[in-house]
Amino acid sequence: MPISRDSPRTLVVARMYYLEDRTQAEIAHHLGVSPPTVSRLLQRARAEGIVEIRIVDPSEVASDLGAVVAEATGARRVVVVPGHVDDPVVRRQRLGTAAARLVEETVRDGDKIGIGWGRTLHSVAESLRHLDWAGRVTCAPLLGGLGKIAPAFQVHDITSAVARALGGSALPLYLPAIVEDDDVRQQLLQSPDAALVLSEWAYLTTALVGIGHVGFDAEMQMLFGRYLDASTQDRLRRSGAVGDICMRFYDRDGHPIDDGLRGVIGLDLERLRRIPNVIAVAGGSEKSEAIIGALRGGYVDTLVTDEPTAQAIVAALERATPTRGPAR
Repeated sequence: MPISRDSPRTLVVARMYYLEDRTQAEIAHHLGVSPPTVSRLLQRARAEGIVEIRIVDPSEVASDLGAVVAEATGARRVVVVPGHVDDPVVRRQRLGTAAARLVEETVRDGDKIGIGWGRTLHSVAESLRHLDWAGRVTCAPLLGGLGKIAPAFQVHDITSAVARALGGSALPLYLPAIVEDDDVRQQLLQSPDAALVLSEWAYLTTALVGIGHVGFDAEMQMLFGRYLDASTQDRLRRSGAVGDICMRFYDRDGHPIDDGLRGVIGLDLERLRRIPNVIAVAGGSEKSEAIIGALRGGYVDTLVTDEPTAQAIVAALERATPTRGPAR
């Protein structure tokens, strides 16, 4: 539309209304015109392009961000939960809900699902709605238990909760996650219950895991306890470890750290990579390097994360030359 002779006054009215947040009545009184005149000038401001209104859909922004992360890392899919939340408890709940909806949409009859551990996965289990279907699903833990620790970290509790929600069955693995004595560990692995779970790992169709970061902080010390002594921490630092999945450590490019925790009873990274559909749920910008390593290593097909973490991942990738993960 051609610019009208009223354009200077239209600009003044638009500034007062949109930038100064004044009401149409206030503007009319200030300029000595009628309210209908102000309304007409505001309509003209939009028609002449003086005012442009843009609606930002957070879900579209998050979707674009996920596409950027997927393209840069070779991930099959990256789901980004929109919005910025500082409270880690609320963040885990939102991630858990998003991942639960994803699991509900993708689970199939006959699926064999491996389950990892951690508070975010506990939130996933709590967020799953009980499916009313006749599907047969088997859930198996991907590592042993951690003894006397909060239920949110107990892989057996998480596995059972996921199985109940999906109307399936859960296989128990009543072994500790770490057994340092080689002879004792081998004896435990030969028990019938352990052999059953370990044999199921070869047939898993899906894995649901968390991603831990190597921070050597109080939380990491709480999780790994005495197993994370000074010499182990030194080995991990020298090896360039940035994260772990089910206690299996790797560096920023996704290369496994062989010199990590000793005596872990759990699925190794190479076998994890062979599972057709690995869903990882992780949030917190401090985990950006760990997530990048997991994606580059090809251990994760679908990532569920939050918007600030996705932004931190993009920023970290921009600071370095991107390296695609192995084809899956």
